[in-house]
Amino acid sequence: MTPEHKTTGQPTPALFFDTLNAYQRTEAIKSGIELGLFSAIAAGKTSAKEIAEASRSYLANGSLDEEQSDHTYVHNGPQPAVRSVGILRDEAELLVRFLKEATKELRLGLGACAILVPTEKAGREIAGSLTHLGLNTEFMTGKTLQLNANHVKVITLKSAKGLEFPIVALAGFLGFQYPVIPRGTQDLAVTEIMTRERRTMFVGMTRSMRALLLVVPNESTSPLLDGFDQDYWNLGGRAA
Repeated sequence: MTPEHKTTGQPTPALFFDTLNAYQRTEAIKSGIELGLFSAIAAGKTSAKEIAEASRSYLANGSLDEEQSDHTYVHNGPQPAVRSVGILRDEAELLVRFLKEATKELRLGLGACAILVPTEKAGREIAGSLTHLGLNTEFMTGKTLQLNANHVKVITLKSAKGLEFPIVALAGFLGFQYPVIPRGTQDLAVTEIMTRERRTMFVGMTRSMRALLLVVPNESTSPLLDGFDQDYWNLGGRAA
C-alpha cells in the first residue's frame, strides 16, 4: 500500500529551496566545516514538525508532554507513515513507490533519499532489490558513505548518526527478531538493550527532514516495531 500523505493544511513557503539548502549543508557536516549546524541537528530543528513530534512520541513510548511539544520548526508537512509488509518483494516495491512519490512532491533527486537499516546484511539485500526494480540504489558503510552521490543511499542506523536527509525510510526488519537478544540474557540487561535500541530508532527517525516512512514486519512481536500513536503517525488503516 502506498503511504498516504496527510497534510496539516498549513502553508510551507519556499519548500524546494529551504530543503535543498539544508540538504547541501550536510556536506559541510561531513567535512566538519559548518560546525554551527551540529546543534540544530542535535535538537531536531531541521526536521518537519510532524516528524519531530512523532519521533519523540515513539521515544516516550507514545507519551508526549506539553513541554516537549513547545518548539518552533522550520517546516510543516505530512505525518510520517508506518506500513507493514510480509515479504521482501513487497517491502522493496513499497520503498520504490514511497521514494518516487516523495522526490516528485518535494522536487528533489534520488540523492536526497536515504534508507536506514538495522544490519549490513539487510542493507545489501534492500539495495539489490531496489536496483533490480530500476531504482539506482547503493549500500554504503560509514567509511564508504558519499553524501554527494546522486542515487539512493542505504546505510545502517548506527552510521546515520549526525547526518540528515530530506527523505528517509527505516526498513530491513524482515526475517529476524529486532533487536537481537541472546538467550539467557538477564531481565535488567534486556531492558537496557531495548532502551538503547529504541533510542537508536529515534535517532534514525530524526534523520528525516521532510518525509519519513517506517516499514515493519506484518507479524512483528517487538515492542520497538509496534505501538505507534495514531495522533502522530499515519498508520494507513494499520492498527496501532
